[in-house]
Amino acid sequence: MAGGVQFVCLAFCTDYAIFFWTRFQKEREENPAKEMYLACVAEATRKSGEVIVCSTVVMIAAYSSTAFYPNLNDMGFMAQNFQYAAGLFFSGLFSIIVTPSWASNHPSLFDNREAHSPNCFQQCLPAMLTTLPEGKRFWKTWAGFVTRGKMMIVAPILAYGCLTPFIYCATLYEPNYNMIDLMKYDGIPASKAYDKLNDHFRASESVKWLYLLKATEIGPANNARMIWPDDVGAASTAEEVAFAQHAMKMSRKAHGNSFGDGVVLQPEFGKQVCKFSEKLQAVMTENHYMMSAEKIDTFWYGADKLGGGQAGCRSQEQISDGLKKAGTSFDSAYGYLVHQSGDKMILAFYPGLEIMAPRAQHLYHLLRDVLEKEINQEFVMNGKRYWFEAEHSSPISYMKETGVRMKRAAPWIIGTMAAIAFIGVAIMFKSCFLPLKFCFTIVIPIIAVLGMTIACYQENWFGFDDMADDGGVNFILPYNQLGMLFGLAMDYDIFLFARVYEYRQEGYDNVSSVQKSLVETGPIVMTAGTFMCVSFFFMMNNPIMGMSQIGFFYFFGVFVDTFFTCTCIAPCVLCWGEWLNFFPGYIPPVTKKYNIDEGCDECCEAK
Repeated sequence: MAGGVQFVCLAFCTDYAIFFWTRFQKEREENPAKEMYLACVAEATRKSGEVIVCSTVVMIAAYSSTAFYPNLNDMGFMAQNFQYAAGLFFSGLFSIIVTPSWASNHPSLFDNREAHSPNCFQQCLPAMLTTLPEGKRFWKTWAGFVTRGKMMIVAPILAYGCLTPFIYCATLYEPNYNMIDLMKYDGIPASKAYDKLNDHFRASESVKWLYLLKATEIGPANNARMIWPDDVGAASTAEEVAFAQHAMKMSRKAHGNSFGDGVVLQPEFGKQVCKFSEKLQAVMTENHYMMSAEKIDTFWYGADKLGGGQAGCRSQEQISDGLKKAGTSFDSAYGYLVHQSGDKMILAFYPGLEIMAPRAQHLYHLLRDVLEKEINQEFVMNGKRYWFEAEHSSPISYMKETGVRMKRAAPWIIGTMAAIAFIGVAIMFKSCFLPLKFCFTIVIPIIAVLGMTIACYQENWFGFDDMADDGGVNFILPYNQLGMLFGLAMDYDIFLFARVYEYRQEGYDNVSSVQKSLVETGPIVMTAGTFMCVSFFFMMNNPIMGMSQIGFFYFFGVFVDTFFTCTCIAPCVLCWGEWLNFFPGYIPPVTKKYNIDEGCDECCEAK
């Protein structure tokens, strides 16, 4: 599962590098003297490092918490999440140590041009992705447009309006449990071998489905029921009860009991196994699944592998005769089906289905909702009452039950992750209500991106048949990858608000702080987001459908965060209710104002 780690590290190293170099460029433009070079490196490292460290901590927390979903390690995803967390740790460490060190030790490589003069790379980028005059002109126009008057309300409404269809689509989610099709890759030998075995031998259809049958003692038997199990009559005296018990023991002694004393080896338990097997056949046949006695593997019922008799229910004597004819012991022939404690046994059957296909999923629900509710019952054995139970196990049951456990754990894991991130933000910026604003800029877009993934891979809204052929979105994706998207959204929001907070502390009013921050961080966020999208674009084109869905989720998550949240939603939300951004922290008096039209500062009297 390590295939995505390098893409994530590449994306974040690029992201953090852009944060540093653009901040360094700004410092050099304000302090172009050669003797100020190292001071600019130090200041750029301090200011960009705050965002990089905060982002790294949030991402590590997101990945580490996501790793604790139930059963995640069985499929390799726990290791993957810890690899991601470790990769993010080293990416952040690299970005605040190695990158500034390069700049400090090799000034000739990074300081060899005049201020405001574009290099060859910048000239190839669109103006809005650079801090050149043309790019700043675009962001001044845009910042002035979305942070004034009614557009403060209209712009977020329009952005949310574009996301609304996908938010609705998120409610249509039907998990895809067919992990074999999602993780197949036709170009590797393992997948070729699997397909060849299926084509020639129907290998996936020969997989065992299992039932764990067990008997649990629940108390002494009713006297009448113990002696007359078929309800023919009833004993009225204790002497008759004792005689009946003695008769049963003498009968077993006379015929011999080579099986042992285990509960599941007794004839009474064998009758329950036969009833269960016949009920299993009946339920499957009624629902158009081919099921015969030969496809059941147990010593009480199924094909007679030793004596050559007919398939069906067998008595203890018939099993003993078969073992004698075969010249083998019970342990050698059937020991693998019986638990060493003697109170549990395995019943295996072969439904002849691909193990995770839709028909297999339907059969699982049929067995769980119909058969297991009807078959659990009480029976009497050796003067005691027992409760007969059957517990199903198969590859698809494991996937389904894992999905249920993950769904139950999700509110706790996601809630803990969000609480840690929001508390960290509140402490960092000394604001109680800022995390509430982040809900508008993080939670709703993430739901929309999930809906977009469902629209493409499940509902096929865009007509990409190849992407929708495998049955929808992997059931693990909303749980395992949500932390990553949450961290990405927090990343850019923190980057924007850190600059807003900085300018507000310098004396700018709230709206001016937002406008000035958007003009300066807009090109950086747009550039970082675009390059991160490029990284995830290639991950999205992975031929392994499971990895492709993760890449799609990341790609559009970053796309929405870059082109919708950070440009249309977050600036407007930060303009609502200035005191909510900073309460209860200290807010200095307003002494400056940013003229967005002229792109310059204006002094004003302190209030």
